[in-house]
Amino acid sequence: MKIPKKHWNMLTFDELACESTSNQFYRYSLAYLDSAERLCKVLKRSSRKATYERGSVVLYLAIHATELFLKAAIVHKAPKEKFGHDLMLLYNRYNKLYTKKIHGFDLPFRSESAPPLDIKIDRNQPDQVYRYPRKTVDDPWSGHYSFEANSFLITLQELRTHFERMHAELTKQVLQ
Repeated sequence: MKIPKKHWNMLTFDELACESTSNQFYRYSLAYLDSAERLCKVLKRSSRKATYERGSVVLYLAIHATELFLKAAIVHKAPKEKFGHDLMLLYNRYNKLYTKKIHGFDLPFRSESAPPLDIKIDRNQPDQVYRYPRKTVDDPWSGHYSFEANSFLITLQELRTHFERMHAELTKQVLQ
């Protein structure tokens, strides 16, 4: 069935292209965080839909949202900064650039076990555990992995509060 053009909801990058690089990363971070929150709310409400693999998607989206937020903040202060995907390196760099107490937040994804997640994350591949059910066909992930929607939704809401507070502060600094 062909959908008539009048019913298309064509979204383009044009609007975002006019934004600063920092703001582009920030807006993507909110999009990933919003998706994580929405799916987490579904898992909280529906025992039928609440599966570990869906919880893994929530965790992956949250990790990626956090990575993008950290990159947004880093690029805001250090526009020429080069970085990869190592969440702990990004978090450490963020903390070196933003030293005031108001800038601080707890990173919910660390290499050590972190409640309420009850997981151990491979520092070199923190998001891979949530993207794939196994390292390879013959090699499962080691460790214990779990997900609980009620408590993780609180974590997501705390991340949102911090992201929005920091973005407001950074935007205010640009306007001054």
